[in-house]
Amino acid sequence: MSAFTPEQEEAIRDAVAAGVRQVLQEQPRLSDEESRELGHLMGMTKDIGGGDYSRGVERMREHHKLLNDFSESRRQVRGLLCRLVFGGLIAFALWALWNGFKIKIAG
Repeated sequence: MSAFTPEQEEAIRDAVAAGVRQVLQEQPRLSDEESRELGHLMGMTKDIGGGDYSRGVERMREHHKLLNDFSESRRQVRGLLCRLVFGGLIAFALWALWNGFKIKIAG
């Protein structure tokens, strides 16, 4: 059981997020636009997690894993279709050659 109430935990999270934003804004590597977007990212993470930053990060991770799995499946299906088309073209060429030889032999 936590030693803090849910309100205190949320206040601590918000204070830490504000502190992180402030420190990152002071860094010369971030532009003004990047600094503003960091707050947007943190808010989005909180929204995705239903008010919990950690849960939001985990949900985003699960989502990205799902997208990676989907992309891998698409790549495999595309490869299978290419092999089928290539195999069909080879089969058609062999069929055409065979029929050409049959006609030549019969004629």
